[in-house]
Amino acid sequence: MKEAAGLKLVVVEQNFILREKLANILSRNGKVGTVFQVSDPANLEPAVMAAEPDIVISDIGAAEGLAEIVNKLRRVFPRTVFCVYSDFMYSENQETVVREAALDLGADFFIDVVHVLDVVGGIINETSIKRTVNGVL
Repeated sequence: MKEAAGLKLVVVEQNFILREKLANILSRNGKVGTVFQVSDPANLEPAVMAAEPDIVISDIGAAEGLAEIVNKLRRVFPRTVFCVYSDFMYSENQETVVREAALDLGADFFIDVVHVLDVVGGIINETSIKRTVNGVL
C-alpha cells in the first residue's frame, strides 16, 4: 500500500466508534497523508515503529506502559509529537492531576476530548510548517 504524502498520524483508542470518527475527521485535513489506527494499547509500540508517525494521539486509557513506549519512541523518532487526551469529565483539580500524569508519561500535550479536533488541528498545522521549513515533507 502506497502512503499518501503528508503527515503520518497514529490514533490509539479502544472505543471503535470514537477511533473511527477521530481517524476519519483527521484524515480530511489536507496536511495529513495517512492515519493509522491502533485499538489495543499493547500494539502501540509496533504500530509506531512501523508507521514512523509525525504525531501520535492516544487516549489516557492506554496509559499502561505508555511512558516506556514514549521513551523508546523519543529515541527513535525524536521529532514525533505525542498527544494524550481524556474522554472523562473532571473537576478542575482532577483535570490537573490527570494532565500532570499525562505529561509525566512523556506527552507533549494533554487534551480534553471535547477539544481534541481543534487542538490536534493546530498541532497538525504547526508540525506541517516545521517539517516543510526543514525540508522533510
